[in-house]
Amino acid sequence: MSTETTCLYCGSQIPTSNGSNTVVTTCPGCGAKVSDIGIDLNPYAAPSTSFDHDEDFGIGAIGIDGEVRRTSAVEKCNEAFRLFGSNFMLISMIVLTVWLPAHLIINLLTYSTDNISIRASYKMLTQAVEWIFGPICLGGIIHTVSLRKPGKRVTYAEAMRAGLRNWGKMFWTRFVTALIVLLGMIALIIPGIIFAFRYALIDSIVIVEGPYGQKARRRSQQLTIGYKFQIFGMVVLLGLALMVLGIPIGLIQAALGPIDNFLTATVIDCATNILVTLFPITGYLIYRESASLHGVKDSDPVLPLGE
Repeated sequence: MSTETTCLYCGSQIPTSNGSNTVVTTCPGCGAKVSDIGIDLNPYAAPSTSFDHDEDFGIGAIGIDGEVRRTSAVEKCNEAFRLFGSNFMLISMIVLTVWLPAHLIINLLTYSTDNISIRASYKMLTQAVEWIFGPICLGGIIHTVSLRKPGKRVTYAEAMRAGLRNWGKMFWTRFVTALIVLLGMIALIIPGIIFAFRYALIDSIVIVEGPYGQKARRRSQQLTIGYKFQIFGMVVLLGLALMVLGIPIGLIQAALGPIDNFLTATVIDCATNILVTLFPITGYLIYRESASLHGVKDSDPVLPLGE
């Protein structure tokens, strides 16, 4: 007897046998593994990857096997704002866990002196915090959107554990990648720009798939093929959007006069850190679509520098 069950992820109707033996099938809408009694085998499991199986990687926004639709930069930006808005409290908590104490300490030191050069040296500590503790925040954000995009549940504790668990891999991968991009910039500028676009998806790859270092860079090089102009367009669109969002902050600051206390500076700095999470969110959306649309495997060849 043939029956149908509803996928817990996308709501698609899936034909099932409803026999005495459990039969595992794949949802035609999103690729989730579902048993014949309609119970997802593991609703909170990470999506399978080509590092674990000899099959195409697929976690597409719409589906797999030709059902994934490539979306435009504008559509991805709209989706990023939707994910940002619907998960604003959780995203803000993750960001503030790292940046609120950091900005409080840095701004307290900065505004405790009138010496301009000393203030500038204290402000440079912000970059050190970004390199050392930023991966924790970034990992938590990507983990959150990777689960919330298909409608799964995620808590603050789970997101922070993901960030802490992947800190070492994120730090090392981002550090070496930044050196590669910097050397490319020093060499002839253009190679550095090419490297920056090629490795734009390494953060999502480390958090969602698990590989790091050279494997993550190689995977990003594969998945950014055909997406480099869209990545550039999304950076421009988000930059313009953040400028518009920053206008009210600028007007308030102009009305209040120059910032001369650490509390006001801390509020502005934290608000900026929350808003810029739109960039890793859009990066994840590109990663998700590319991995689903093209089904690129880790064993697939990559293109040379002058692709």
